[in-house]
Parts: sequence; structure tokens; C-alpha cells
Amino acid sequence: MNGSSPSINGSHPAANHTNEKPNGKPMTIFDAVAARIPSRAALAVKLMTKYRDSPIHEVTVENVMNGMRGLPCILWEISESSATGVRHHGKTLTELEELLPKWPGSTVMSPEAMLWFLYTAEIPTPSEVQAFSGRHLPSCRNTFGSPNLLRQFAERYLARVPTLANGISKDELWKYALEDALDVTGRFPMLVGSIYAKAYGIAQNTAFLPSSDADLAHNFARQIGKDNDADFVEFTRLCWSFYMDHGTSVSSHAMRLVSSAWTEPYTTIATGLIGGTGPLHAKAIADSVKFNLNVLSTLGADPSKEEILAYVHSLLSLIRNMNDNVPELLRERVRGMKNPHPNGDALNGCILYAYGLPSDYLLSFFACSRAMGFMTQCVWDRALGLPMERPLSLTMDELLAKVQS
Repeated sequence: MNGSSPSINGSHPAANHTNEKPNGKPMTIFDAVAARIPSRAALAVKLMTKYRDSPIHEVTVENVMNGMRGLPCILWEISESSATGVRHHGKTLTELEELLPKWPGSTVMSPEAMLWFLYTAEIPTPSEVQAFSGRHLPSCRNTFGSPNLLRQFAERYLARVPTLANGISKDELWKYALEDALDVTGRFPMLVGSIYAKAYGIAQNTAFLPSSDADLAHNFARQIGKDNDADFVEFTRLCWSFYMDHGTSVSSHAMRLVSSAWTEPYTTIATGLIGGTGPLHAKAIADSVKFNLNVLSTLGADPSKEEILAYVHSLLSLIRNMNDNVPELLRERVRGMKNPHPNGDALNGCILYAYGLPSDYLLSFFACSRAMGFMTQCVWDRALGLPMERPLSLTMDELLAKVQS
């Protein structure tokens, strides 16, 4: 990396552990993952030998008929999800927001620090995050001015094919997966930013090229012409940290299924994007924005000249009012609705729209985060040698026969 990396501030006292190699240098992400593999591999062996046939859940007809909802059936090494939310390596997002180091000048958690934690289950030190961002991610950013990014993605994977074809130890696969994961993490946000800039006529000059002194969120903002919008950069950091992993969502499960067949990572990420286009998944973000804008228009809340400066507040006030009143109406009129409250997507999409991002671009924005987060799971799939997903299927007739037998 050219120049020196900025120091990371805001670390919690609990993060002041020392993970150094014998030469006194901070551990790289490869070192940290390698250090964790033996204990996790030993646990996997214990589960598959001592407890192989032990039941953990009673499968009901509802589980099968309702898309496996409520059924704990997929090993997800980086998080666990339940009715109370998601925990990453046993910690809530609120806890991680306090514990994880922050980028200089930032008040929110760093996406790079969150990534380190997902990979290692350890709160990183400032020097570890500095090395992670400075040595691994910028090395993947140096070709973002090129118009042939998709070809670069393909060529990078094709360069791996001879090695895989000639045979390598399964114990070494995680290293190749991690190299690809870091490549995706560094390149994907810049690719999305370049597409946005081209679509909306933002000049791509040297002022917008990625900087080794900036983090992922700030470099993304530079790509789309928001280099000086500090609030947007902060919200991007927060969103990307929060959205990296929500367990087995549609997009994550789609990527996990495809990845389990050892599909190359760039095609794997594409399956997650496709899953996100469904209105019951990430497309709901854009649909929420459009719905709220239509409500504003229908209710006659079109802002006057004096109200334009307060436009964002009007939109968020409307959302709060709807949250107070709509849930009870839905409970009364929609049979079987268990949770009528809007999730974070309904709010975050509106905030990004208020920052100037068009509704048809929101999926790509959030995909940057989910791609980074899923690749951590992909690396651990290879490290643990997990098999390809292949559940049994059955018809409703067979299901009925089972419950009546």
C-alpha cells in the first residue's frame, strides 16, 4: 500500500487483546482464521461422532408447508437466528456497536471491523483492522477505473481453475476461498458505485478514484460523487455493518445453496442478487419507499417551498405515525399475521432515498453488504469441509400419509 494507513480509534477496552505473531507484527486475517480452524474442526468432529443421531427439533407439518420457517436445520457458522433476532458469535448488534473499533472520525461501527469479527469471532484490535483494510482490501481496489471489471472477476477465478483441477488438499481450500472473498469485498462496492456513476452521469475523474486512506464506505461514496457527504458515509458504514449477515435469508440461503456445490464466488453472489429482486425479500426496500411516497401524495402532504428543507423529517414522521397505527389495523384485517410491524428495510430505504439514492438502486446498495457478509460463511464452509446441501423432498400426499400413519 502506498502511504501510511490511518489509525483506528474508538475501540472498547475488551478489544485490547494482543494477537501478534512471534515477530511482533499483528495477525493477518489469514493468520486469525487459521488459528480458529482447529477448535471449530474439533467441535465439528465431536458433533458428527458423539451426537450424530441426537434429535434437536421436532419437524411439524407447519415447518414443511411454511418454507422451513422456525426449523433449525442449516449450519450457519457466523450467526444464529431466533424469534428474538440475530446474534453473531453470541453477540447482539447493539453489543458489537459498542465493542468494535471505529474508523477515524466515525461514531459508528466499521464494516471492516465487523468483517474481521465475522471471520474470527474475535473483537479486532485497531492494528488488526488497520492491517486488514490497508493490506488486503486496497490491493483489490487498484483497478476500479477499468471498464472491464466483470472480465477481471472472471479472469481472477479462471486463474484458480488449473490449481483446483490439478488437485489440492481440502484442508487448503479455505485459503483460496478467503482470497476470493477479499477480492469480492474490495471490488464489489466499487463496481456497484461505478455502475451508479455511469447510469446517473457522474464524471469518473481522479477525485473519485478509491483512496488507500479511506475505508470501504468512504471509497464507495467517492465513486458516486458523495465524497463530502459525511452523514451519508456514516449511514453507509452503519447499514453495511448491520446488513452483512441476517442468517438464512433468501439471498443468503440462495448463495449458500449454490456455493455448497463449489460454484465460483462471483456467480454465487449473482444468485444472491437474483434472490433479492423478489418483492418478499430485498425488493421490499424499494417498494416501501414507493409506498410511503404514494401515501404522502395521496394524503396531500406535498411539501411547500418552506417545507422542502423539512422533507426528510416529514417522510420519517409519516413512517412513525404509520408504525403507531397500521399494525393494529393489520392484526384486525389480515388473518394469520403474527408480526405486523415493519422491519428495518422500511426505514433504511426511505433514509437512503432522502440522501438522494433512487429507489431502483437500493438493492445494489444493500447487496454490497450482504455479499461481504456471506463470503465469510463461504470461507468457513470450506474450512469445515461441509457437504453440498441436498434435503429430501416430499409431496403433500406423502406428508399426509406420514401424519396419519
